Amino acid sequence: MGISNTKKKPCEEKQTDQLIISNVASRCSSSVNEERRESFYLIWLDECAKNESLESLRTQALLREINHDNCLFFNQPDQFFVQIRELEERQQQLLVVISGSLAEELLPKLRSIDSIPIIIIFCANYNQYVYLLNKYPKVVRICTTYEKLQSSIRNELLSSKFNLFENQFIKYIRPLNSKNGIENHSAYYSYISFIQLLKQMPQTEQAKENYKADKAIDWYVAECFVYRLVNHAFRTEDITLWYAFRYYVVDLCQQMEKIHQEQAIRSLLTVYRGQARMPISQFEHLKCNIDCLVSTNGFFSTSTHLDIARSFVEGDTDTNNSKAVLFEITVDGFNLQNTIFVDIDRYINSSDEGEGEGEGEVLFNIGSVFCIQDVIRHSSFDVWMIKMKATDEGTDEIKKNLYEKKKEFRQENINLLFGRLLIEMNEYCKAELYFRMLLQELPRSHQDIPLAYDYIGDLNMRSSNWNEAFHNFNLGYEIKKKFFSSNHSLIAVSLNNIANYYKAIGDYSQALQYYTKALHCNNDQPTMARIQVNIAVIHANNKKYGEAIDLCIKAREILQQIYPQPYENTIYIQGILGHCHAQNKEYSIAEDYYVAAFKMSEKVLSIGHRLRVNCIKALADLYKERGMKQIAIDLCQDNLFLYKKYLPAHHISIAYLFVKLGELYEDDDIRKIASLRRALRIFERSLYIEYVPTANCLLMIAEYYGNQNGYDSASKYYNRALKIQEKIYPNNHSIILQTQSLIATGQNQT
Repeated sequence: MGISNTKKKPCEEKQTDQLIISNVASRCSSSVNEERRESFYLIWLDECAKNESLESLRTQALLREINHDNCLFFNQPDQFFVQIRELEERQQQLLVVISGSLAEELLPKLRSIDSIPIIIIFCANYNQYVYLLNKYPKVVRICTTYEKLQSSIRNELLSSKFNLFENQFIKYIRPLNSKNGIENHSAYYSYISFIQLLKQMPQTEQAKENYKADKAIDWYVAECFVYRLVNHAFRTEDITLWYAFRYYVVDLCQQMEKIHQEQAIRSLLTVYRGQARMPISQFEHLKCNIDCLVSTNGFFSTSTHLDIARSFVEGDTDTNNSKAVLFEITVDGFNLQNTIFVDIDRYINSSDEGEGEGEGEVLFNIGSVFCIQDVIRHSSFDVWMIKMKATDEGTDEIKKNLYEKKKEFRQENINLLFGRLLIEMNEYCKAELYFRMLLQELPRSHQDIPLAYDYIGDLNMRSSNWNEAFHNFNLGYEIKKKFFSSNHSLIAVSLNNIANYYKAIGDYSQALQYYTKALHCNNDQPTMARIQVNIAVIHANNKKYGEAIDLCIKAREILQQIYPQPYENTIYIQGILGHCHAQNKEYSIAEDYYVAAFKMSEKVLSIGHRLRVNCIKALADLYKERGMKQIAIDLCQDNLFLYKKYLPAHHISIAYLFVKLGELYEDDDIRKIASLRRALRIFERSLYIEYVPTANCLLMIAEYYGNQNGYDSASKYYNRALKIQEKIYPNNHSIILQTQSLIATGQNQT
């Protein structure tokens, strides 16, 4: 098994039930192509493509999320055509997203450019440009929303014209823990939980008619397109594709489980896999974390024949960016109970009712777990040898995690729980795309429609887009009122959601009214406890700290009886209790609560989780309040080092830490503005815009320039912040008026 860049010999083939069974080398050599193929470019041509509006920044972030840095943005046609000619000389494939007005002007020229097979119009008015669909064959879509643009681009990239995954970061394995205590179990459990949920989703009759479910393995080993696309979907962690391939993935998982039981392999196996280009960061993680665990992203193909695995790394040498490696994996068939693997040769031979010498392929199921035993340089082969053993460790926790999630959201069906898991993983953009997909696919009378609006509103709240959240909450509420009594538990959800909106915009009186109404509905205990926590926050904001503490303790006791293990709500409550004691100047008690919350977050939340970052920020604020500013700075810097090491460079949590450092660098202007600028760059590149944090960062930068008498620069940032605030707050909100006042003051000083 392997991932190589060397040219492979033509594949031998076996015929099984009219499916062509390709040999191991064929299957693995396709993985080579995914590493070496030439990239394509996404190009956005729009008059506003380079301005700093939220809409432009979000479009740029959306395209980068799909195609990373192979994106180009133009606001001038002349510059666009110059770049097109250069890309044509390099034989690059291009997908162009263009504004409606420029499409009308430039399509006569674009129709003759062969390197542009696909054009998508992105505009506000569909009807105005719909005639272009018929007039110009290259125009395949007219999109008016970000969600439609994203799904349209992905759909087109799945066509034969492009390879969707050429420019996406591929994760073949996922670290689960490390020597320095960094845990990633919660993300892994959510990942595997998706597979378990997929298995419980009902199949449609159409899906059942397309192919035979008991031949899923045959399809996997027979058709290069199938295994390549399915594995890429998992290795790029594109969860929308998981859902799209759910029927096939479920059949393959279930058939593998069935065949694994039938084969009942009770022997000690040693299998191999070659990988020509393991990223250096991944290699170093494995090398430094002996005895730690990793899991596989996607189905994992290996061979009992060392020569086959070696063929994938022959001729490859180490570079500054990658290593050539051989995996040697021990599989204890005597003792493994939950690790699913299939001997493909035995399966094919039993299907053919014949015998034959195979290639020793052993296929592991999605999410198989391995323990790293050693990483050594193999002197004879001149490659790195990574020794691992298959293990059942973690499988019980997976089952428990899924059970807890289903218990927590037991009133929801599998479709909604699938989206909820995306939210739990902080995959907010994917979650919104998923719920909007449900709105399009489900009948308008379906019972999940108002709940999908609830979740979209919740996602709006998480991105602090208050106005949009209020809109979606009310859409769900109005539908529910037609079908449910005024004290129904689903009505309580809507009342609680609307109260959250009023709390967010600072209207605590209205928020308390809605929370009180929700409290009097027919709620279960967990819902009752959560509403009490929300009311406690209102009391804390109104400086009624004693009442807030009492409510929090009551709610915590209820939740701990239902969910004995610490989880998000418990951590959140600990933070509120810490805040109340801090406001009462009871700093030692506050620190105890904050530290307990932070330690819990390290144990149960993945690195970069928003609540985990909030724990760091709360502790930093407390240390600053107590005159221990350097301890606060050290805390943020230490965690920033870890976050930068284990998270993508533009992860939103890194921006939060930079902002907090900017606040702490009160007496160091250079470090202050450098931190704030780095945070702003991350906010601007985020696909799921964080409106309030972005606006606050802009305000802090504006204040910095104002203090430096740079009033023109200050005005620029104040105005950018104002545009965001006008989008998310009601008209004439006090926050909007305050920023307008700051702008007016700056204008008087210029």
